[in-house]
Amino acid sequence: MPTPIVDNGRFFSAFSGAQSLSLEMRSCCREVVEVMSDLQAGQRPPVLLLGKVQSGKTRGFMGAISLGFDNGYDLVIILTKGTKLLARQTYRRIKKDFKEFDEQRLVKITQMKAVKGKVLNGHELKSKRIIVCMKEDTNVDDLIEYVSDKNPSLRTKRTMIVDDEADVGSVGYRKSKGGDIIPNKVQLLVNDLRKLFSDGGYLQVTATPYALHYQPGRIPLSDGSFMTLRPAVNVLLPIH
Repeated sequence: MPTPIVDNGRFFSAFSGAQSLSLEMRSCCREVVEVMSDLQAGQRPPVLLLGKVQSGKTRGFMGAISLGFDNGYDLVIILTKGTKLLARQTYRRIKKDFKEFDEQRLVKITQMKAVKGKVLNGHELKSKRIIVCMKEDTNVDDLIEYVSDKNPSLRTKRTMIVDDEADVGSVGYRKSKGGDIIPNKVQLLVNDLRKLFSDGGYLQVTATPYALHYQPGRIPLSDGSFMTLRPAVNVLLPIH
């Protein structure tokens, strides 16, 4: 039975109103959160938000984030392509579009580099939080340390990991000298990040999903711990 979703809550009502989201876009955001909530057990396979180039993918996943906040999600991690410029653009876009929530201290929005090594106090741990992290070895490694070592209670929060341009950086392989297929470093780190949270989901966002759909259902590692990258469900953005 599908998880009931509240779609008239404070966050989604404010965001969808300010952004003048169409009925089709609202329905898309609802489907993302609905499907993600229903896939939380076991392997927690990815949900893919698929849209054409310049179709409003960022607005779509931000709508899903705001709806997620109304439905029990407390921590959002946004992974961006491995360039400082794109990470900064994404951060500024979120600060701008979530300005109301930010000013009212309903949501704390940060970049990973700004919170590296920080230990949150009790009040800060109660706040909803968005962390923007560049898909680069050091940054994702710092994020894992931030969650697992510095603030382990974050692992108990209902978490949404949004992988923007998920086919870039998050998937890639190489052959070892012995001929074994080895995932790239960032892919391994994103896998480790996903395993930290027992409650939540992984949202892939892209216009070019081919590398993701061609992934095997199970990627064998020596310890059998690799989470699947193949999307379980595709959610299509409306064509503007």
